[in-house]
Amino acid sequence: MKKRHKIAISLFALFVLAGCTKSFCTNADKANIMSSYAQEVTDEGKIRDELIIENLKEAGVVVPSEKYLSYIEENIYFYAITESAISNSKFESEDGTKQTLKDYTVEELKNLKAKDDVHKEAVLFKQTSYYASIRFAGHSEKSSNVNETLWYNFDKWTKSAEENIYQGKEIFVGNDNLGKVTFDLTIEDLPSNYFITSYKTTYNNQVASITTCISPKKGVYGNVVLEGKNWGKAFDFGLIEGLIEFPIAWMLDGFYNLFNGGAVAAIFSILFVTIIVRLFLLLVTFKSTMSQTRMQEMQPELQALQAKYPNANTNNYEKQQMAQEQMALYKKYKVNPFSMILVMFIQFPIFIAVWGAMSGSVVLRLDSLFANGGRHFALSFSSLTSTEIFNGNVSAIILFIIMSLTQILSVKIPTYLQKKDAQKGPKLGKNPSQEQNNKQMNMMSNIMMIMIIVMGFTLPVAMAVYWVISALISLAQSLIIRAISKRKRESKKQFAKYKTK
Repeated sequence: MKKRHKIAISLFALFVLAGCTKSFCTNADKANIMSSYAQEVTDEGKIRDELIIENLKEAGVVVPSEKYLSYIEENIYFYAITESAISNSKFESEDGTKQTLKDYTVEELKNLKAKDDVHKEAVLFKQTSYYASIRFAGHSEKSSNVNETLWYNFDKWTKSAEENIYQGKEIFVGNDNLGKVTFDLTIEDLPSNYFITSYKTTYNNQVASITTCISPKKGVYGNVVLEGKNWGKAFDFGLIEGLIEFPIAWMLDGFYNLFNGGAVAAIFSILFVTIIVRLFLLLVTFKSTMSQTRMQEMQPELQALQAKYPNANTNNYEKQQMAQEQMALYKKYKVNPFSMILVMFIQFPIFIAVWGAMSGSVVLRLDSLFANGGRHFALSFSSLTSTEIFNGNVSAIILFIIMSLTQILSVKIPTYLQKKDAQKGPKLGKNPSQEQNNKQMNMMSNIMMIMIIVMGFTLPVAMAVYWVISALISLAQSLIIRAISKRKRESKKQFAKYKTK
């Protein structure tokens, strides 16, 4: 492969890789993740949000007072009542007299139970996605999108309290119609800048650790409410995301639900998606695949040609002559020598999209293999293989070994059979040029194999399962192509004998 082709492929790979590592998590999803994390009960029996503040205080950070925290909470509930028109949530009292959040007082809202089946996850208002969006996101006055900016309301309310303190104004939440709650806040009650930075960083890091947000429909996944993503919205994240990654994630979700969920359904969804992706690749690269088959058929003539010009790698005249005759040979067999480059340009973005879909599909986060086997056997599809291995997970170790073996076999068996077929052909003298080409091809195959094994170690478990299935399909494809090629060669030999007679 020429240097410029290698550079072009490398640049193309970097472009696709940079685009397809984006998370599908919207600001609404991130707010819900933060809210769920905030209300999580820790092993110590404490609410996560309280523990975060407690840990910062123990670290010497100036934390806000209880009065400030109450001030923020009152703002959340007052916001919900006054701005409920932009909420898609439906709430209804048992007697049917209260239909929207506007019909509730702040005190009633604090204990509001959701009655709508659409919000089965909402036992209390604090557990709804609307509460999450108010607390951890917000919108400017110019927009009606409550999830426009993360931390918008938090920053706005904190700044308002600070300005009122400095100006000596009364600090209250509410209005004359709905009533006011007054707070006697001082500057000592407010959070320090360092606290705000540390507090936000803790929640932002939690959001960054979760990338499984691709869900075709809105729902509760685990304990987090996620927005539904459609094909049109997927293009907002990028071209490859919309064109390839989302359809793959959509198929994973569809197969998962078709098999009624669970770890077995997740495996079947990965299996069928892998088969569909490989069939698609086979269709779009069919000419290139057939070109490779004909390349194997012409190997005896190609070897004879290379033996004819043994000094082609050092002698320019022989190099030019061999190149001309080699091109004529390619033309005779209808072989495109650059078909492999085309295949790589097609395969790489699809591979990255599969990676993004497997890493981002929310249904693969719901279940674990061997869930009843304890922490040393239970294996989540969305967890990193390397993390599970370092944690001593036996299932992860076995899966990684199987993945590595299937990758080695899928590369080495076709190479071994190709050498075996070459030994049956006419014995030719050594050709330094051919030997160098063979070494380069073997090196490229080995490098690709090692790269996949390394990535299988560092990427989610779902990708390791994908590569096991993909390697078995590749091996089967190579064996089928070899059998077809062998049958064609035997047919040509029989036809040649018939013509001679």
